[in-house]
Amino acid sequence: MKLCREKIPRQSRGLLIAFFLCACPATQADEPLLLVGQPPALATFLSATADGEIEFQVAGQSRQVQLQKMTRWSTPRMNSDRSELLLADGSRLVLADAWTGQPSWELAGDTLAATTKLFGKVTFLRRQVRAILLHAPTGLTRRTKFLDQLLNHKPIDGEKSDLLHLTSGDRWLGQVVHLTEKQQIEVKLDSSEEMLQLSEKRVAAIRFGDSVTTSAKSGKLVVGLRDGSLLVAKSLIADAEQLCIRTADGIELIGRDRSEVAHLRSLKARCLYLSDCTILDYHHEPYLEISWPYRRDRNVLGESLQVAGRNYAKGIGMFTAARLTYRLDVDEIAGRFHHFRATVAIDDAAVRRGSVIFRVYLRRGEEWQQAFLSPVVRGGDPPVPITVELGNSAQLALVADFADRGDECDYANWLDARLE
Repeated sequence: MKLCREKIPRQSRGLLIAFFLCACPATQADEPLLLVGQPPALATFLSATADGEIEFQVAGQSRQVQLQKMTRWSTPRMNSDRSELLLADGSRLVLADAWTGQPSWELAGDTLAATTKLFGKVTFLRRQVRAILLHAPTGLTRRTKFLDQLLNHKPIDGEKSDLLHLTSGDRWLGQVVHLTEKQQIEVKLDSSEEMLQLSEKRVAAIRFGDSVTTSAKSGKLVVGLRDGSLLVAKSLIADAEQLCIRTADGIELIGRDRSEVAHLRSLKARCLYLSDCTILDYHHEPYLEISWPYRRDRNVLGESLQVAGRNYAKGIGMFTAARLTYRLDVDEIAGRFHHFRATVAIDDAAVRRGSVIFRVYLRRGEEWQQAFLSPVVRGGDPPVPITVELGNSAQLALVADFADRGDECDYANWLDARLE
Protein backbone atom coordinates (compact mmCIF):
# COMPACT_ATOMS: atom_id res chain seq x y z
CA MET A 1 0.00 0.00 0.00
CA LYS A 2 1.48 3.35 -1.03
CA LEU A 3 1.17 5.77 1.91
CA CYS A 4 1.79 9.01 0.03
CA ARG A 5 4.59 10.64 2.01
CA GLU A 6 6.31 12.38 -0.89
CA LYS A 7 7.66 15.80 0.05
CA ILE A 8 5.86 17.83 -2.57
CA PRO A 9 6.42 21.61 -2.37
CA ARG A 10 3.38 23.66 -1.38
CA GLN A 11 3.83 25.80 -4.47
CA SER A 12 3.35 22.75 -6.70
CA ARG A 13 0.42 21.47 -4.68
CA GLY A 14 -1.50 24.71 -5.14
CA LEU A 15 -1.41 24.36 -8.91
CA LEU A 16 -3.06 20.98 -8.64
CA ILE A 17 -5.99 21.96 -6.43
CA ALA A 18 -9.43 22.61 -7.93
CA PHE A 19 -11.06 26.01 -7.65
CA PHE A 20 -14.26 26.27 -5.65
CA LEU A 21 -16.43 29.29 -4.97
CA CYS A 22 -16.73 29.52 -1.20
CA ALA A 23 -13.09 28.91 -0.33
CA CYS A 24 -11.21 30.46 -3.22
CA PRO A 25 -12.64 33.86 -4.13
CA ALA A 26 -11.09 35.83 -6.94
CA THR A 27 -11.21 39.22 -5.25
CA GLN A 28 -11.16 40.66 -1.76
CA ALA A 29 -14.88 41.43 -2.10
CA ASP A 30 -15.63 37.71 -2.20
CA GLU A 31 -14.03 36.69 1.10
CA PRO A 32 -16.03 34.40 3.41
CA LEU A 33 -17.31 35.90 6.67
CA LEU A 34 -18.10 33.47 9.50
CA LEU A 35 -20.46 34.78 12.17
CA VAL A 36 -21.45 32.96 15.35
CA GLY A 37 -24.73 31.13 14.86
CA GLN A 38 -25.14 32.09 11.21
CA PRO A 39 -24.25 30.55 7.84
CA PRO A 40 -21.15 31.89 6.05
CA ALA A 41 -21.58 34.95 3.84
CA LEU A 42 -19.37 36.66 1.28
CA ALA A 43 -18.24 40.06 2.50
CA THR A 44 -15.91 42.98 1.88
CA PHE A 45 -14.05 44.54 4.79
CA LEU A 46 -14.85 48.26 5.04
CA SER A 47 -13.64 49.59 8.39
CA ALA A 48 -12.78 48.90 12.01
CA THR A 49 -12.97 51.06 15.09
CA ALA A 50 -10.90 51.05 18.30
CA ASP A 51 -13.85 49.74 20.34
CA GLY A 52 -13.91 46.48 18.34
CA GLU A 53 -16.72 47.09 15.87
CA ILE A 54 -16.04 45.84 12.34
CA GLU A 55 -17.94 47.04 9.26
CA PHE A 56 -18.45 44.79 6.25
CA GLN A 57 -20.36 45.03 3.02
CA VAL A 58 -22.62 41.99 2.70
CA ALA A 59 -24.92 41.57 -0.32
CA GLY A 60 -24.45 45.23 -1.20
CA GLN A 61 -25.36 46.53 2.27
CA SER A 62 -23.23 47.81 5.16
CA ARG A 63 -23.23 45.58 8.24
CA GLN A 64 -21.72 46.32 11.67
CA VAL A 65 -20.31 43.28 13.48
CA GLN A 66 -18.99 43.06 17.03
CA LEU A 67 -16.00 40.87 17.81
CA GLN A 68 -18.06 38.61 20.07
CA LYS A 69 -20.22 37.66 17.08
CA MET A 70 -17.48 37.18 14.47
CA THR A 71 -15.41 34.04 14.05
CA ARG A 72 -13.27 35.11 11.12
CA TRP A 73 -13.21 36.93 7.80
CA SER A 74 -11.12 35.43 5.00
CA THR A 75 -8.13 33.15 5.63
CA PRO A 76 -4.55 34.25 6.39
CA ARG A 77 -1.87 34.68 3.77
CA MET A 78 1.32 32.93 4.83
CA ASN A 79 4.85 34.22 4.41
CA SER A 80 7.02 31.40 3.11
CA ASP A 81 10.26 33.03 1.96
CA ARG A 82 10.94 36.44 3.55
CA SER A 83 12.61 37.43 6.81
CA GLU A 84 10.27 38.05 9.70
CA LEU A 85 10.07 38.82 13.40
CA LEU A 86 8.21 36.51 15.75
CA LEU A 87 7.02 38.71 18.59
CA ALA A 88 6.49 37.63 22.16
CA ASP A 89 2.74 38.27 21.95
CA GLY A 90 2.35 35.75 19.10
CA SER A 91 2.53 38.25 16.23
CA ARG A 92 4.54 37.62 13.06
CA LEU A 93 5.84 40.70 11.25
CA VAL A 94 7.33 40.36 7.75
CA LEU A 95 10.48 42.43 7.19
CA ALA A 96 11.40 44.47 4.12
CA ASP A 97 13.83 43.04 1.60
CA ALA A 98 17.40 44.25 2.07
CA TRP A 99 17.80 45.76 -1.41
CA THR A 100 20.81 47.90 -0.47
CA GLY A 101 22.78 44.96 0.86
CA GLN A 102 22.20 46.11 4.43
CA PRO A 103 20.25 43.88 6.83
CA SER A 104 16.68 44.89 7.59
CA TRP A 105 17.27 44.78 11.35
CA GLU A 106 19.54 46.34 13.96
CA LEU A 107 20.39 45.22 17.47
CA ALA A 108 21.87 47.50 20.10
CA GLY A 109 21.67 46.76 23.82
CA ASP A 110 18.07 46.11 24.86
CA THR A 111 16.46 47.35 21.65
CA LEU A 112 15.92 45.81 18.24
CA ALA A 113 14.91 47.92 15.24
CA ALA A 114 13.44 46.32 12.13
CA THR A 115 12.53 47.73 8.73
CA THR A 116 9.19 46.55 7.37
CA LYS A 117 7.64 47.13 3.98
CA LEU A 118 4.25 48.21 5.34
CA PHE A 119 5.20 50.16 8.47
CA GLY A 120 8.74 51.37 7.82
CA LYS A 121 11.21 51.21 10.70
CA VAL A 122 9.81 49.89 13.98
CA THR A 123 11.70 49.70 17.28
CA PHE A 124 11.08 46.97 19.85
CA LEU A 125 12.39 46.14 23.27
CA ARG A 126 14.48 43.02 23.04
CA ARG A 127 12.15 41.18 25.42
CA GLN A 128 9.25 41.83 23.00
CA VAL A 129 10.91 39.73 20.28
CA ARG A 130 10.77 35.97 20.54
CA ALA A 131 12.76 35.16 17.42
CA ILE A 132 13.92 36.52 14.09
CA LEU A 133 14.02 34.50 10.88
CA LEU A 134 16.87 35.64 8.66
CA HIS A 135 17.79 32.96 6.13
CA ALA A 136 15.34 30.25 7.12
CA PRO A 137 14.25 27.54 4.66
CA THR A 138 11.78 28.74 2.03
CA GLY A 139 8.47 27.10 1.20
CA LEU A 140 5.59 26.86 3.64
CA THR A 141 6.11 23.21 4.58
CA ARG A 142 9.84 23.49 5.22
CA ARG A 143 9.46 26.78 7.09
CA THR A 144 6.70 25.42 9.33
CA LYS A 145 8.84 22.46 10.38
CA PHE A 146 11.87 24.70 10.88
CA LEU A 147 9.83 27.02 13.11
CA ASP A 148 8.60 24.10 15.20
CA GLN A 149 12.17 22.97 15.72
CA LEU A 150 13.34 26.46 16.62
CA LEU A 151 10.53 27.35 19.02
CA ASN A 152 10.26 23.94 20.67
CA HIS A 153 13.87 23.99 21.81
CA LYS A 154 13.75 23.30 25.55
CA PRO A 155 16.26 25.40 27.51
CA ILE A 156 17.82 24.07 30.68
CA ASP A 157 16.11 25.31 33.86
CA GLY A 158 16.94 28.96 34.36
CA GLU A 159 18.78 29.19 31.03
CA LYS A 160 18.21 32.45 29.18
CA SER A 161 20.72 32.02 26.41
CA ASP A 162 19.93 32.98 22.85
CA LEU A 163 19.80 30.14 20.33
CA LEU A 164 21.42 30.72 16.95
CA HIS A 165 20.33 28.26 14.29
CA LEU A 166 22.90 28.38 11.48
CA THR A 167 22.18 27.68 7.82
CA SER A 168 24.55 24.71 8.11
CA GLY A 169 22.24 23.13 10.68
CA ASP A 170 24.57 23.81 13.62
CA ARG A 171 23.26 25.49 16.77
CA TRP A 172 25.03 27.91 19.06
CA LEU A 173 23.97 28.93 22.54
CA GLY A 174 25.12 32.28 23.84
CA GLN A 175 24.30 35.97 24.01
CA VAL A 176 23.69 37.90 20.80
CA VAL A 177 25.20 41.30 21.59
CA HIS A 178 25.34 43.41 18.45
CA LEU A 179 25.02 43.52 14.66
CA THR A 180 27.89 45.48 13.15
CA GLU A 181 27.74 47.72 10.08
CA LYS A 182 29.59 44.98 8.18
CA GLN A 183 26.73 42.55 8.85
CA GLN A 184 28.66 40.64 11.48
CA ILE A 185 26.70 39.32 14.45
CA GLU A 186 28.66 39.56 17.68
CA VAL A 187 28.03 36.58 19.93
CA LYS A 188 29.33 35.63 23.35
CA LEU A 189 29.06 31.84 23.50
CA ASP A 190 28.13 30.04 26.70
CA SER A 191 31.11 27.74 26.24
CA SER A 192 33.63 30.57 25.98
CA GLU A 193 34.34 34.01 27.42
CA GLU A 194 35.53 35.16 24.02
CA MET A 195 33.40 37.42 21.80
CA LEU A 196 32.97 35.93 18.32
CA GLN A 197 31.75 37.46 15.06
CA LEU A 198 29.53 35.54 12.68
CA SER A 199 28.34 36.63 9.24
CA GLU A 200 24.63 37.46 9.25
CA LYS A 201 24.24 35.42 6.07
CA ARG A 202 25.25 32.26 7.93
CA VAL A 203 22.40 32.59 10.45
CA ALA A 204 19.04 31.01 9.60
CA ALA A 205 17.33 32.27 12.75
CA ILE A 206 17.84 33.57 16.26
CA ARG A 207 15.60 32.70 19.20
CA PHE A 208 16.01 35.16 22.04
CA GLY A 209 16.16 33.63 25.48
CA ASP A 210 14.92 36.59 27.51
CA SER A 211 11.62 37.30 25.70
CA VAL A 212 8.40 37.46 27.71
CA THR A 213 5.50 35.48 26.23
CA THR A 214 2.55 36.43 28.45
CA SER A 215 1.28 39.60 26.79
CA ALA A 216 -0.94 37.92 24.15
CA LYS A 217 -3.82 37.67 26.66
CA SER A 218 -4.84 41.25 25.96
CA GLY A 219 -5.25 40.60 22.24
CA LYS A 220 -8.75 40.96 20.80
CA LEU A 221 -8.24 39.88 17.20
CA VAL A 222 -5.68 38.56 14.76
CA VAL A 223 -5.07 40.87 11.81
CA GLY A 224 -3.59 39.25 8.70
CA LEU A 225 -1.94 41.54 6.17
CA ARG A 226 -1.29 41.13 2.46
CA ASP A 227 2.45 40.60 2.94
CA GLY A 228 1.85 37.59 5.21
CA SER A 229 2.19 39.37 8.55
CA LEU A 230 -0.11 38.11 11.31
CA LEU A 231 -0.59 40.52 14.20
CA VAL A 232 -2.23 39.78 17.53
CA ALA A 233 -3.97 43.11 18.03
CA LYS A 234 -5.38 44.89 21.03
CA SER A 235 -7.11 47.33 18.68
CA LEU A 236 -7.54 47.98 14.97
CA ILE A 237 -8.50 51.26 13.33
CA ALA A 238 -8.91 50.99 9.57
CA ASP A 239 -10.80 52.64 6.75
CA ALA A 240 -10.14 54.06 3.29
CA GLU A 241 -7.70 56.63 4.69
CA GLN A 242 -5.88 55.05 7.62
CA LEU A 243 -4.59 51.87 9.20
CA CYS A 244 -3.51 51.75 12.83
CA ILE A 245 -2.80 48.50 14.67
CA ARG A 246 -1.88 48.32 18.35
CA THR A 247 -0.48 44.89 19.16
CA ALA A 248 -1.23 42.96 22.33
CA ASP A 249 2.19 44.05 23.59
CA GLY A 250 1.37 47.72 23.03
CA ILE A 251 3.36 48.31 19.83
CA GLU A 252 1.69 50.83 17.51
CA LEU A 253 1.96 50.21 13.77
CA ILE A 254 0.79 52.84 11.28
CA GLY A 255 0.10 51.76 7.71
CA ARG A 256 -1.62 53.13 4.65
CA ASP A 257 -5.27 52.05 4.66
CA ARG A 258 -7.67 49.11 4.94
CA SER A 259 -6.49 47.61 1.64
CA GLU A 260 -3.55 46.03 3.49
CA VAL A 261 -5.91 43.97 5.65
CA ALA A 262 -6.43 40.49 4.19
CA HIS A 263 -7.72 38.48 7.15
CA LEU A 264 -9.42 38.99 10.52
CA ARG A 265 -10.00 36.44 13.28
CA SER A 266 -11.73 37.38 16.51
CA LEU A 267 -10.15 36.26 19.78
CA LYS A 268 -13.29 37.29 21.67
CA ALA A 269 -15.86 35.30 19.70
CA ARG A 270 -18.51 33.41 21.61
CA CYS A 271 -17.22 30.07 20.44
CA LEU A 272 -14.78 27.41 21.61
CA TYR A 273 -12.42 25.72 19.17
CA LEU A 274 -12.01 21.99 19.72
CA SER A 275 -8.30 22.33 19.06
CA ASP A 276 -8.14 24.37 22.30
CA CYS A 277 -10.04 21.75 24.32
CA THR A 278 -8.78 18.79 26.33
CA ILE A 279 -9.70 15.51 24.65
CA LEU A 280 -11.35 12.63 26.46
CA ASP A 281 -10.03 9.92 24.16
CA TYR A 282 -8.29 9.37 20.83
CA HIS A 283 -8.15 6.09 18.96
CA HIS A 284 -6.59 5.31 15.59
CA GLU A 285 -7.14 1.94 13.93
CA PRO A 286 -4.37 1.48 11.33
CA TYR A 287 -5.31 0.09 7.93
CA LEU A 288 -1.93 -1.63 7.95
CA GLU A 289 0.44 -1.19 10.90
CA ILE A 290 1.32 2.52 11.00
CA SER A 291 -0.29 4.51 13.79
CA TRP A 292 -0.99 8.21 13.27
CA PRO A 293 -1.57 10.89 15.94
CA TYR A 294 -4.11 13.65 15.55
CA ARG A 295 -2.89 17.27 15.26
CA ARG A 296 -4.15 20.53 16.72
CA ASP A 297 -4.30 23.42 14.24
CA ARG A 298 -2.21 21.38 11.76
CA ASN A 299 -2.84 18.67 9.23
CA VAL A 300 -1.94 15.11 10.18
CA LEU A 301 1.56 15.56 8.71
CA GLY A 302 2.24 18.43 11.11
CA GLU A 303 2.01 21.06 8.38
CA SER A 304 -0.34 24.04 8.22
CA LEU A 305 -3.96 23.22 7.42
CA GLN A 306 -4.39 23.98 3.74
CA VAL A 307 -7.31 23.35 1.38
CA ALA A 308 -7.53 24.70 -2.18
CA GLY A 309 -4.50 26.88 -1.57
CA ARG A 310 -6.02 28.52 1.50
CA ASN A 311 -4.46 28.27 4.96
CA TYR A 312 -6.57 27.79 8.06
CA ALA A 313 -5.42 28.86 11.52
CA LYS A 314 -7.79 26.63 13.49
CA GLY A 315 -8.81 23.03 13.01
CA ILE A 316 -7.87 19.40 13.55
CA GLY A 317 -5.94 17.03 11.32
CA MET A 318 -6.63 13.28 11.44
CA PHE A 319 -5.86 10.12 9.49
CA THR A 320 -8.29 7.29 8.83
CA ALA A 321 -9.61 5.38 10.60
CA ALA A 322 -9.71 7.49 13.75
CA ARG A 323 -12.03 8.70 16.48
CA LEU A 324 -11.54 11.79 18.66
CA THR A 325 -13.83 12.23 21.68
CA TYR A 326 -14.62 15.29 23.81
CA ARG A 327 -16.68 15.81 26.94
CA LEU A 328 -19.53 18.31 26.74
CA ASP A 329 -20.78 17.94 30.33
CA VAL A 330 -18.00 20.01 31.89
CA ASP A 331 -18.47 23.46 33.41
CA GLU A 332 -16.76 25.43 30.64
CA ILE A 333 -19.05 23.87 27.99
CA ALA A 334 -22.34 22.64 29.49
CA GLY A 335 -25.18 25.10 28.91
CA ARG A 336 -22.97 27.61 27.08
CA PHE A 337 -22.81 26.08 23.59
CA HIS A 338 -25.62 24.62 21.52
CA HIS A 339 -24.06 23.72 18.15
CA PHE A 340 -20.98 22.10 16.69
CA ARG A 341 -19.84 23.66 13.41
CA ALA A 342 -16.98 22.91 11.02
CA THR A 343 -16.15 22.26 7.39
CA VAL A 344 -14.41 19.05 6.38
CA ALA A 345 -12.04 18.42 3.49
CA ILE A 346 -8.90 16.59 2.40
CA ASP A 347 -5.71 18.59 2.91
CA ASP A 348 -3.82 19.86 -0.13
CA ALA A 349 -0.89 17.65 0.93
CA ALA A 350 -2.80 14.70 -0.55
CA VAL A 351 -2.50 16.29 -4.03
CA ARG A 352 -6.06 15.40 -5.08
CA ARG A 353 -5.78 11.92 -3.60
CA GLY A 354 -7.38 10.50 -0.48
CA SER A 355 -11.04 9.70 0.24
CA VAL A 356 -12.68 10.05 3.63
CA ILE A 357 -16.11 9.65 5.17
CA PHE A 358 -16.61 12.09 8.05
CA ARG A 359 -19.00 11.31 10.88
CA VAL A 360 -20.09 13.12 14.04
CA TYR A 361 -21.55 11.21 16.99
CA LEU A 362 -23.26 12.49 20.13
CA ARG A 363 -23.64 10.57 23.36
CA ARG A 364 -26.90 11.02 25.22
CA GLY A 365 -27.19 8.85 28.30
CA GLU A 366 -25.55 5.51 27.57
CA GLU A 367 -26.11 5.54 23.81
CA TRP A 368 -24.11 7.03 20.93
CA GLN A 369 -26.14 8.47 18.05
CA GLN A 370 -24.84 9.48 14.64
CA ALA A 371 -25.55 13.20 14.16
CA PHE A 372 -23.76 13.77 10.84
CA LEU A 373 -22.62 11.62 7.93
CA SER A 374 -20.75 13.14 4.99
CA PRO A 375 -20.64 11.82 1.45
CA VAL A 376 -17.28 10.46 0.37
CA VAL A 377 -14.97 13.49 0.38
CA ARG A 378 -12.06 13.16 -2.02
CA GLY A 379 -8.92 15.19 -2.50
CA GLY A 380 -9.72 18.34 -4.46
CA ASP A 381 -13.40 18.35 -3.46
CA PRO A 382 -14.76 21.56 -1.89
CA PRO A 383 -15.17 21.56 1.89
CA VAL A 384 -18.42 20.15 3.26
CA PRO A 385 -20.12 22.26 5.96
CA ILE A 386 -21.28 20.69 9.22
CA THR A 387 -23.84 22.01 11.71
CA VAL A 388 -24.88 19.69 14.55
CA GLU A 389 -27.29 20.61 17.35
CA LEU A 390 -25.81 19.45 20.66
CA GLY A 391 -28.91 19.40 22.85
CA ASN A 392 -28.12 17.80 26.22
CA SER A 393 -25.35 15.56 24.88
CA ALA A 394 -22.61 14.53 27.29
CA GLN A 395 -19.94 13.72 24.71
CA LEU A 396 -19.00 14.53 21.12
CA ALA A 397 -16.98 12.26 18.82
CA LEU A 398 -15.36 13.11 15.48
CA VAL A 399 -14.75 10.09 13.24
CA ALA A 400 -12.74 9.94 10.01
CA ASP A 401 -13.17 6.67 8.11
CA PHE A 402 -11.51 5.50 4.90
CA ALA A 403 -13.48 5.07 1.69
CA ASP A 404 -11.68 4.22 -1.59
CA ARG A 405 -8.22 2.58 -1.82
CA GLY A 406 -7.92 1.97 1.90
CA ASP A 407 -6.32 4.88 3.77
CA GLU A 408 -4.05 6.14 0.99
CA CYS A 409 -3.42 9.88 1.53
CA ASP A 410 -6.44 10.25 3.83
CA TYR A 411 -5.32 13.58 5.30
CA ALA A 412 -8.65 14.54 6.87
CA ASN A 413 -9.15 18.15 8.02
CA TRP A 414 -11.84 19.44 10.39
CA LEU A 415 -11.55 23.15 9.56
CA ASP A 416 -12.69 25.75 12.12
CA ALA A 417 -14.09 22.92 14.29
CA ARG A 418 -15.85 24.77 17.10
CA LEU A 419 -18.70 24.88 19.57
CA GLU A 420 -21.12 27.79 19.36
